[in-house]
Amino acid sequence: MSDLTKSHCSLSHELRTPMHNLHGWAQLLLTESEMDEALKIEGLETIERNARLQVRLIDDLLDLARMQKGEMNLEIEPVDLASVIRSAADTIRLSAETKGIQIQLHLDAAVSNVLGDAIRLQQVVWNLLSNAIKFSSKNESVEVRLEQIESQAQITVIDTGRGIEAEFIPFVFERFSQRDASTTRSAGGLGLGLAIALTIVELHNGNITAASAGFGKGSTFTVRLPIVTMTEQLSNDELVVGELLHGNKEIAQLQNLCILVVDDDADARMLMRTVLQSAGADVLVAASVKEALALLEHQSPALLINDISMPDEDGFTLIRQVRSRTIEQGGQIPAIALTAFAEARNEQRILKAGFKLFIAKPIEPMELVDKIIEVLKT
Repeated sequence: MSDLTKSHCSLSHELRTPMHNLHGWAQLLLTESEMDEALKIEGLETIERNARLQVRLIDDLLDLARMQKGEMNLEIEPVDLASVIRSAADTIRLSAETKGIQIQLHLDAAVSNVLGDAIRLQQVVWNLLSNAIKFSSKNESVEVRLEQIESQAQITVIDTGRGIEAEFIPFVFERFSQRDASTTRSAGGLGLGLAIALTIVELHNGNITAASAGFGKGSTFTVRLPIVTMTEQLSNDELVVGELLHGNKEIAQLQNLCILVVDDDADARMLMRTVLQSAGADVLVAASVKEALALLEHQSPALLINDISMPDEDGFTLIRQVRSRTIEQGGQIPAIALTAFAEARNEQRILKAGFKLFIAKPIEPMELVDKIIEVLKT
């Protein structure tokens, strides 16, 4: 049997088995009116367990599709790896305890942050822990270490389980790669977890390796990620947004442009300030209509970006007061509305109130910049 045929057989088996269990127990529960209560509970638990397994398999296949299309996008921010590891361990702890396996964490709190996607990095640790638990016997333990080696953060997952034969180690991270793909194999799975982990780690400019002394002697998986310096951490938002804005030839129109951002949400103000400053704009921020009007008494911004939904006085109140001013007082300043209510009737009300256009939340950085450029052209 060829490797491709084995992969197809394994894929078919792993997808159909939980569906078989789900369908079979659902039929029994629907048709057996006199089923014992304990048996009903067992059936429902089986359905729930297999549904979770099916979701995991589907997620892996979707991730594989994203990898093949180059569409596995990352939400980059400073990441505390100790927190990521604890979250991954908490998520899988029940599965470990079911087998009597202890997860031991040895995390150096002094390890610097990395730049990355916390959810995806948690997925890497989860996959490595899942793999270690799957191939460990009852009452064994799995150890996770976090330490800093020069300019890299190092995560090590160590188990004392089945181990890996030397000839199989070069293929551990290949898609659908399984040490035992036969119909008699004892461990399930599609053989995608480690391949996905490898892709995620490489997208973070890191590397991942596997080592084992041989069959029956456990395994060690090591992830190394570049740490972020304090300077890089402080400027990370600007760097990430800068990547998004790279290549937009019209971005020069925002250079030194004074923009007033009004939003009662502090995180939203920070996001927009970061995006606009990265595009070269000078940014003023206000948390309320009162603060915005006070700024307008002393400042003459070239553009107003204004959240519609705010407590006490909303965005319509602000635009009415701005439009009541003379041209010299900034009464004709171009304005963009931000709104979580993007229905057609709200659009008409927003435009009639005096806004040039509106942006529906959540805001995409490039969309914000494009809309500003659009307004500047009119």
